Amino acid sequence: MKKTRFTALCRGLPLLCCFLLAFSCLLPAAASADSVKYLLRRAGSAIESGDYETAAQFFTEAAEAGDATAQFNLGLMYTKGQGVEEDPAKALEWFTLAADQGLAEAQSALGYSYLFGVGTETDYEKGLEYTTLAADQGESVALCNLGDCYRYGRGVNKDPAKAFGYYKASAEAGMNDARYALAVCYEDGIGTEPSMPLAVGWYALAAEQGSVGAQVSLGSMYSEGKGVVQDFAKALRYYRLAADQGSSAALFNLGIAYEFAEGVTQDYKAAASYYWKAYKAGDPDGMRYYVDLKKNGYIPEDFDPFTYVPAD
Repeated sequence: MKKTRFTALCRGLPLLCCFLLAFSCLLPAAASADSVKYLLRRAGSAIESGDYETAAQFFTEAAEAGDATAQFNLGLMYTKGQGVEEDPAKALEWFTLAADQGLAEAQSALGYSYLFGVGTETDYEKGLEYTTLAADQGESVALCNLGDCYRYGRGVNKDPAKAFGYYKASAEAGMNDARYALAVCYEDGIGTEPSMPLAVGWYALAAEQGSVGAQVSLGSMYSEGKGVVQDFAKALRYYRLAADQGSSAALFNLGIAYEFAEGVTQDYKAAASYYWKAYKAGDPDGMRYYVDLKKNGYIPEDFDPFTYVPAD
């Protein structure tokens, strides 16, 4: 039994540093564009040096002057508790100010907040409104989140074809979570005709950019020869990439590989070690497989699964 799939929702909030240089022109007449740009540059420098408190001060000054980019970044800081005390409700206030000025990233973040009740009560109508506004501007996270809404019926009727369309647009705009979701659609025929070559291609793109779900799925495909020529070495490579990120499914599958000699020398201790780590990472099957190995005498009673290192 290999683990092949888990649900990975698109992200609602981007990394703070992505938007530091996107200076807004949406300033009230009384504010100096040069002075606001100076504040944003100082905030960016502070973040690069790890001084989030100073960055928050500069963002606050620029945000109070009406700059949408600063308002959005300040909202992110309140969401993540960086340089300020974590306060999702205050983050929502700043996201709203920036979103109402038309900043797509803020609209996306605000939509996510309403869809999932972050800093406010869940409100699908508002969530879809702001997410759609951002998606209409081509914002990749919003496009992916709309895909999730139509795939899972979040605030709308399920519509696989629409979900597929939004995932595709988001993936083509570079959103890695959408690449993974699009690959799933091609593999399972969600909103489109199944296509294993396209599924493999999108999984590969997502996996190389760090998608755990894509790494596990691609590892399973190479292990089983599903849509690709069976290649245990490639399967192990993807499983290890995902395991390094703490994936319980990848850890479990590495246990299977060592127990049944799939691309590696059979090593029951290594299998037990990976099963135990999978269990600790949240997979209950890991404990069951670990106990089976111990009960059948494949590993000693005093075996320490955390210190054992396999030979290959």
